[in-house]
Amino acid sequence: MTTKNAWENMDFGSYLIFKKYRNFCYLILLIILQKPLASLSDDLGEVIIDDKKVLQHLKETTELDEQDLTSQYIKDFRSGYCKYWFANGGHPIKKVKDFCDENFKNNFESKKSFAKRDADSKCLEAKDFVGCMTFFNQKSETLRSTKNQEKCKQFGDRYVCFNAARGKDMLGLPKITGWTYIENPSINSTMYVDRNSYKLFHKGNYGRFIHLQAITRIYRAAEAGRLPSSKTIGTARTNCYGDDYSINCTTSPAPTFTTPGRAPKPQRIQQNVWDYIIDCQDMTFTRHLDKGRPEKWKPYSKLPWWFAPETTKKDCSAIGSLRESRFMKYQKKSIRGK
Repeated sequence: MTTKNAWENMDFGSYLIFKKYRNFCYLILLIILQKPLASLSDDLGEVIIDDKKVLQHLKETTELDEQDLTSQYIKDFRSGYCKYWFANGGHPIKKVKDFCDENFKNNFESKKSFAKRDADSKCLEAKDFVGCMTFFNQKSETLRSTKNQEKCKQFGDRYVCFNAARGKDMLGLPKITGWTYIENPSINSTMYVDRNSYKLFHKGNYGRFIHLQAITRIYRAAEAGRLPSSKTIGTARTNCYGDDYSINCTTSPAPTFTTPGRAPKPQRIQQNVWDYIIDCQDMTFTRHLDKGRPEKWKPYSKLPWWFAPETTKKDCSAIGSLRESRFMKYQKKSIRGK
């Protein structure tokens, strides 16, 4: 049957189906034609599907040892990579796209396809189809950016901002996007608080401990250096002993105390990471400064307000549904006193 005969024999229902999906067919054809031109220089795409290459990549780009690069860490790394491509229409390399589709949930697909179907149905009869679709896409982007907009409120001399957007904070450093941050101009400091709670791995399982994280930044003025110095206190002391025929004497010098010098420090922004560990069993918490030794355990009632204690307390009852923590300190050893 010739093409002409095929068109002549097409019933009205088939014609409507073709008319409805013709733009989709044109889009598929365009992708097929452009596929050889897709950017295949993304070496990370080839890395992400190979266990050995992923491990080697993480060893080269992080300061973690191989023993710290757990299977969960690698899974989270792959998940973040695939989510990026889910949000951007899928990876241009088919085997990488298939790997992401098979191993991770695409939360963008249903939302995107629904929005696209809605726009398609409204633009099919429009005289300017491209212009109509552009309008709906821009409207969708505007709604999405408004929903995730940064909001700030003043409390005394502090400013509390929720859902940090891209940009720089009052100290001139990049903001940690998505976190809550608290600016205190009176002491030139900014604190960032992760609004999520994470379940912490301990003694082979999850279920008892929750991990919270905050990052502080504070301006430090320049500090002058100091030369080493010494100071003599008192006088020399002489002791003599003997008899009528011989006398021996010893002299001890006066004690000297030396103060070591100190190198000068330029003005700087000091950043510290605070990891809070909550025991959901006896409702106490401790914290680590820059992954150092834990402080003494304190009652939950003294948990800082910026962690929203009431909300965090509810997380203890739903600890199984929380995301896994990347705080690795207790993966192979017990928490002291627990």
